[in-house]
This record gives sequence, C-alpha cells and structure tokens, in this order.
Amino acid sequence: MKKVPTQSLFETTDVDALRSSIIHDLVPISDQTILIDIVKIEIDDTNPGSKSKSLRYQRRAPSIHDSFDIFSKNIYPIIVCEHPKKNGYYIHVDGFGRLDESKARGFKKISAIVYPPMTLEQRILFRQTLNAAQEPFDATSIITDLWELAKQRNLDISNPEHIKILVRDLPAKVRKHEKDLLILARWHPNAVTLLGESYAVNGETIGIDKFRELDSVVTAIEKNHPKTLTKLGGRPGITLKLASMYVKKKFSDGSRSQDSIRKVARTFKALKQDDASIADFLNKEKSISELPEIEDKPAENNSPLLFDTILGKENLIETCKTLTKILLETDSESLKVNERRVLSRTATVLNQVLDGAS
Repeated sequence: MKKVPTQSLFETTDVDALRSSIIHDLVPISDQTILIDIVKIEIDDTNPGSKSKSLRYQRRAPSIHDSFDIFSKNIYPIIVCEHPKKNGYYIHVDGFGRLDESKARGFKKISAIVYPPMTLEQRILFRQTLNAAQEPFDATSIITDLWELAKQRNLDISNPEHIKILVRDLPAKVRKHEKDLLILARWHPNAVTLLGESYAVNGETIGIDKFRELDSVVTAIEKNHPKTLTKLGGRPGITLKLASMYVKKKFSDGSRSQDSIRKVARTFKALKQDDASIADFLNKEKSISELPEIEDKPAENNSPLLFDTILGKENLIETCKTLTKILLETDSESLKVNERRVLSRTATVLNQVLDGAS
C-alpha cells in the first residue's frame, strides 16, 4: 500500500534548535558499559528524580525491586558523567531507582554508561530528554528542572518568551506543553510539588488539567478581587492555599473535583469585588460546601459551558471516548487523504477550544 506523506512533527526551526542543543554531540567515553564503584557516584541534588521519599519514587520502586528479584541484578545500566573536580568519581545523571536498589542489596559495583564531565545545564537537558521517552508527562519534574535551568541561563521563567528558550532543546512532549509550563512557572514551587506528589491510587500523576482548573480560580481572583490577591500573598500565596486544599480533599463534595473547582471559580467571579468571604474561605481552607450560594446564570452561546447546554455533559464525554477508541484502533497508514484532512481540521478546532479554556 502506498504511504501518504505526512507532515513532519517538527518545523525546520525546531529541528535546527535540537541539532544545536548543547547535548546533541555528547558521546560516552566508551562504546561499552563500564562497571564502576557505587561509592564513587555522587547524587545530583537538583535532580527531582533522586528524591527517595517522593511518591514518584515510591510509585516506581516496586517494579524496580521486582526486576532485581527476577534477574538477580540490574539489567539496564545507569547513566553517569565523570566528576569535573574529583578524578575517578562520577555524578549521577539517570537511573536513580536502580542505583538505590543496588545499594540496598549490598552491591559494590554497578554497570554504567559513562559520559565525559557535564555541566548542570547539560545534565538537566539530558535527563529530561530521557524521561520524555520513559515516563508520562510529569509536570512537577519538568517544571522543577526548568526552574533550575532558568537559573543557569539567567532567564525569567515567568516570561513566555523565556519559556520558549528553555524548552527548545527538549523533546516534543515537553515543547507542546509550553502554555501549561507557563502556568506552572507562576505558581509557588511548593504548591507545584505538593500537587505533583498527590498521586492517585492507580499510580498515575495528577493531570495537567487539574493545574489548569485550579489556575482558573487564581485568575478569577486576579481579575475580580485585587485587594484579596494582595492580602493572601499574591499568586504564589493563593496557589499554596489551593494546593493544600486540593490535597486535603476540600474540593470533594460528592461530585468530581474538577466540577467543584469550576464551581469555586464561578462563585469567585460572581461575588462582589474583594468580598470578605473569599479570603475567609481560603485562609480557613473551608470545604466547597461552605461556599456562599450564588445564582447560576444560563450559559451564553460563547460560554465554555455550551457543551453542557446543547449536548449534555455526559453526551460530550461519551462522544470523546468513542472517538478516542476509534482513533486508537485506526491504522494511520491506511488513512485516505480526505480522512487525514478531516482529522487535521478536527485537531485544529479541538486545540482552539482547549486553548480558550486554559
């Protein structure tokens, strides 16, 4: 079957940027893995993946533990670079779980891919590139590294143009979340970490959609309650409160948390400017049931609630689920030109809707 040419995932400028990345030409000191002394490996404290107490670590630890039980050793080599100041020593770059498990089991040596000395900037780009291939989009890990990368490059992470500079060396999985990362960059770092550590029972990280929804509450305060914003410590202070309330399940009233968060945003928009109940609600971290009652207005034609009015929320959800199932079962190479064109238009509209809701 003749293959239909598809559009490249990257613009030419994106490819050029990747090829000019400071990690593009990095090569190991040997084509073979090297057995090195574990005691000579220093842990990079800036690496968000090297926190053994984090829930991210706990989520991955059981499978790593099982692999050691099955193989009786570490199969996949870790990645290190030579220490720039200590001859014969190394700095850890990737594979902290495997290294930690090896230590716990009493191994003295571990197989590693060894690179020449790297700067912190190179290590950040290197590990995020590897993580993008191995892990789902982890907002907390990525934004933590971007904060550190911004320091190294003397950039302001809250500046949209600087975000573009920071992510241009990173894979498409990260670059496509530019707008989301800009939202997270304006949150208090502890708030991002707190939410990022609130893993669900099924082991998945909190979705970026939750950050977007909670940010809509912050935006409602910024636009309608400026004195309250200042009183509560600005955007950083409010994001800390919201993160704490989310983790404490203050947005759980029997309905889905995202519906509860939207209710909070609508209430804050409807209340009179700098209404005292807002500061009281956040300071005391009250549950959503204690919110002041407001009169729900009918959705306007240009409202994000239009789907609820026309289709009904459940119909929209089921339609999306059905479309997702069809797409996952579709062989992309068998698509005809007109089918590709329709899908492309649908993707464009979907992105426009999501951009408007973010």
